[in-house]
Amino acid sequence: MTDDELSQLMRAAQAGDAVAYTSLLEAIAPRIRRVVGSQRHFAGAQEVEDLVQDVLLSVHAVRATYDPSRPFAPWLAAIVRNRLADGARRYARRSSEIAVDNLDVTFADPGANTSEEGYAGAAAGDPRPAAGPAAGGRAAEAAGDVAQGGGRRHRVEHLRAEGGHPSRDGLAAARARQDT
Repeated sequence: MTDDELSQLMRAAQAGDAVAYTSLLEAIAPRIRRVVGSQRHFAGAQEVEDLVQDVLLSVHAVRATYDPSRPFAPWLAAIVRNRLADGARRYARRSSEIAVDNLDVTFADPGANTSEEGYAGAAAGDPRPAAGPAAGGRAAEAAGDVAQGGGRRHRVEHLRAEGGHPSRDGLAAARARQDT
């Protein structure tokens, strides 16, 4: 079908002719399918068909915006281009998502990979067994502060009162743990 014939069908569809509208959709669906298939050659048949249906729904939703004095094909091409862009964004979002339901949690430091039994003391209210022996003195003190109702702010105030610097001393403690 030529562009003029498609324009005539769209004009008739805008006037309320259901038969012309059905003919128009039947004429443009294979064309849309070819364009989508060539642009999304990596997509499966189902994804291509989903995009074709999106385009046809968009044509239906915006059919009143078609200006009968203008060519039909560029109007349709703009709709196809926009639906392809939307489909590409959806595809990118889906492909960048990672299912984390069954991933095990592991850490680079072997001391951090404890079993559930290693947290038994924490469940009883004593966080020091959860920290483990590799945590060192200041970490154990901080855990004790938390158990006594203190927290990070309390520990920072305590370090400053001793003449220490919270970030420098924390960095030194981390380096000491790394060297052991």
